[in-house]
Amino acid sequence: MPISDLMKLAERFEAKLVAEAAKALPPEDRKVSDLTWLDERARDYIGKMGKDVDSLMNPPPFILDKDIWKKAKKAVKKHWSKYQEPYSVITHIYESMGGKIKKKHKSS
Repeated sequence: MPISDLMKLAERFEAKLVAEAAKALPPEDRKVSDLTWLDERARDYIGKMGKDVDSLMNPPPFILDKDIWKKAKKAVKKHWSKYQEPYSVITHIYESMGGKIKKKHKSS
């Protein structure tokens, strides 16, 4: 098996582990300021999404993998009211599950 295939398999396994852990326990609270891997424009966008489940463009335009975003959102949804910034939590989980963003939104 080529190393690239092995790496893809490991990434998928990691994403599944994160998703399963999120089902068992409420995800840890996050704030927009915790999302340092995003640029300021992307953090502003996440901050403006507020608490509305279908706020703005969902997923945000800089999200590359909509399926991972849906899984991250599902992990947060049943605990939604507990978070001040639920989309910050979703974005953190999305990244933890291997979700990628468009390059111009990565923090340097």
